[in-house]
Amino acid sequence: MRIQLFEESRDEINISITAQIESNEDLSITGNDSGKLVKELKGTWDYEYKVRIKKIDKELLIKKLSTQSIPINNDTDLMTWLKSNYSHNEAYTKFLNFLKEMGIKNDPFIWP
Repeated sequence: MRIQLFEESRDEINISITAQIESNEDLSITGNDSGKLVKELKGTWDYEYKVRIKKIDKELLIKKLSTQSIPINNDTDLMTWLKSNYSHNEAYTKFLNFLKEMGIKNDPFIWP
């Protein structure tokens, strides 16, 4: 299951951020920024980032959210909640901060 959280295309930058439940039931948030502005800021045309939350930690996240009166019972509910709360260009950073606040283990990756 995969959803587009945010997508923007302008002359100077293209941004794409997706959320996906992997075949092993892990959750991943993946993003890619590319274009002239990225080249100016990072020295390369392409900037990639991803955070992976293993299945067991995803299940803990769902449990913690449900204790906060957020009606999430399964992966579909989680994806709907992500779309509702992280459909902006800061989705990756904000979600990482949220995971830290909730004490959810994750595996972030940024290139370059």
